[in-house]
Amino acid sequence: MEGRVQRRPRVSRETRLLLVTVALSPEVTRAVLARVRAAGPHGAQDLSSYGLSPREADVLALIGLGLNNTEIAARLHLSTSTVKTHVGSVLAKTHSRDRVQAALLASRAGLLPS
Repeated sequence: MEGRVQRRPRVSRETRLLLVTVALSPEVTRAVLARVRAAGPHGAQDLSSYGLSPREADVLALIGLGLNNTEIAARLHLSTSTVKTHVGSVLAKTHSRDRVQAALLASRAGLLPS
């Protein structure tokens, strides 16, 4: 039919974020997370089942804020290689495909400031 616009099926904001497979800059990550937080609470997710160490939980929270490895290292007074090791452990233990997915988990777990 002419003049009729065909609409795409609605996809949730979370699904769209999980479909991202490219590396995002820290600025873009912060903007994405700000939009997710603005969408409202999703119900807190319990992190205890992932077996994260207290330091890994700290790193996850900082990933959730959109910080890069150098910024995390400065905040936690660690070397960048140590942060890379912690980030790898966090991604493996949480079964996160990338930092964006880990950041979403941090948000759902209530690790980010309101």
